Amino acid sequence: MSDLASFCADLLAGPYYMGNEDVISSLAWKKVRRDEMADTDHDNEGSEGGEGAEADTLNPVGLTVVAMVSPENCYLTPCANWNGPTEFDPSFADIKLNCRLVAPSNSLFAGDFQIAMKTITKLMAQVETDGYKKSGILNFKENPKIGFKIRHNAATLESLRKVDSSRIIELFVLQDWPVKNAAAKEALEGMENSHQMIPIRAY
Repeated sequence: MSDLASFCADLLAGPYYMGNEDVISSLAWKKVRRDEMADTDHDNEGSEGGEGAEADTLNPVGLTVVAMVSPENCYLTPCANWNGPTEFDPSFADIKLNCRLVAPSNSLFAGDFQIAMKTITKLMAQVETDGYKKSGILNFKENPKIGFKIRHNAATLESLRKVDSSRIIELFVLQDWPVKNAAAKEALEGMENSHQMIPIRAY
């Protein structure tokens, strides 16, 4: 428990831990075309007409939260249930691994997660305009909100031969990606010279 308490204290001392109520003062939520992201620049409000900011003018940040992966709607599998082209994932290289994060059972972080949920809601409200269709990581039909969705792009368009040696440890040898079905295995073979897979610890 002392290690967890120390870990929690380190997170709270950091700049972008979502369990810290003050973190929202250093962030702005921006629209970049069809995407949204956390940004450190409050002044860049994007272009007129609700089109959003230009990607090259942003200072995106990675936010930290301690959460538990919910077993409901969890698709953190190497195949992501891909069994051939679909409208949203026309190729295996397009797969996105999805899951839902909910409050952890550990009391040290459960309260922080509730703060994180409130912060996410406030941040996303910053880009709401007339006619804005609410979508994204929150389930807006859920009241009260108890979790949010995350999505992981599993494939990156780069050959291992072209990757800086310091980054190779982040990637996964393509041939070792543990796909289970025949369609995914065949697609993976066709990606050998163009893509690498990026694992996350939730696997």
